[in-house]
Amino acid sequence: MRVTATPTVAPIQAVPIPTQQTEPVAFPTPLTASEQNKQAVPARRTIPPPVLFPTPGPTVNASPVFPATPTPTVTPIPSSTPTATPIPPTPTPVPTPTPTPTSRPLPVESPRALADHLIAFQRDLSRDLDIYQIGADGDGLKEVTNISSDEVTPAFSPDGRTIAYSKNAGGDFDIWLMDADGFNARRLTTSPGEDLHPSWSPDGTRIAFHSRRDGNTDIYVINLETLVETRLTDHLDADVEPDWSPHGDWLVFASARTIDFDIYAVPVEGGDPVRLTDAAGVDTSPAWSPDGTTIAFSSDRTGSFRLYLMAPDGANQQVIPVPIAGDLPADHSPAWSSDGRFIAFVSERDYNPEIYVTTPDGRFLLRLTNYAGEERWPAFRPDPSLLP
Repeated sequence: MRVTATPTVAPIQAVPIPTQQTEPVAFPTPLTASEQNKQAVPARRTIPPPVLFPTPGPTVNASPVFPATPTPTVTPIPSSTPTATPIPPTPTPVPTPTPTPTSRPLPVESPRALADHLIAFQRDLSRDLDIYQIGADGDGLKEVTNISSDEVTPAFSPDGRTIAYSKNAGGDFDIWLMDADGFNARRLTTSPGEDLHPSWSPDGTRIAFHSRRDGNTDIYVINLETLVETRLTDHLDADVEPDWSPHGDWLVFASARTIDFDIYAVPVEGGDPVRLTDAAGVDTSPAWSPDGTTIAFSSDRTGSFRLYLMAPDGANQQVIPVPIAGDLPADHSPAWSSDGRFIAFVSERDYNPEIYVTTPDGRFLLRLTNYAGEERWPAFRPDPSLLP
């Protein structure tokens, strides 16, 4: 589905045309013979005033008005319209600029720019969980997996050719890989606990995920060449939803190690986590922007889940002013496009989880899904123009 904003154009205002008035022509009285030698002064003929007509031109708020070509011996009579002042004729009339709409316009390029983007997400149709893809402009829904097991939390590789996801094939979830078209599925982890929420390193050589294999949920990293797994966090409370920094040296994640979930960052090479948020409520689903300057996340600190942005050090936390519809917006699970211009997210504003797209400034909003079932965990495929 596409959304196109059309600016409002004010109707053309009619310009009243002065009524042409003509006085009767006065002729001289026939002269008597005695008056033949006198100087006769005939009465002057009154010339009617010129009529002003609107000059044809582009459709604007008001058509410019120009007087007829002036006669040297006749003074033009000004228009009676108080808002239109006659001006000397010019070869090419300059149209009045279209006024800026009073409502906040949507970015004109947004729907067109989304046409080349693709989003993967998980869908629950009450029988099992599968992975689907849809164009970021709302067209081209496609089912990628269609088997009896559950497949969730998809993530595209940096080159867009592979999808990492979690699959429950034997009683618990493990990390799997498949081609972007759904073929060539292969298992990556084989732990006895739940391995979920894979996230690719920027160079495509490692995948971070959270796992409950050791009794509590922590952050792990697996090397795709050696298959060596490294545990990055070790805490009794849950550490979940890791996401890589664009330079590959940090991971952000959500943790329940405080009273509520907050956002933390941990060095990939090891070290103590750094707390980034400390607000009342639950802060989850951190996502690093492609340029590394911003982290998006979701929070219910004001009573319902909204999307927020902050600096990588946790400063300048502010809500994305996405238009609110319904009683509670319940917006969460943000995911950046590879060019940094759009954010896909899940919203339950209509009491059913659906996929939406907005911009970091919140000025654009597009609903992508409106189907039976629940749609969650969107992930942008990298922009094809940026692929090698």
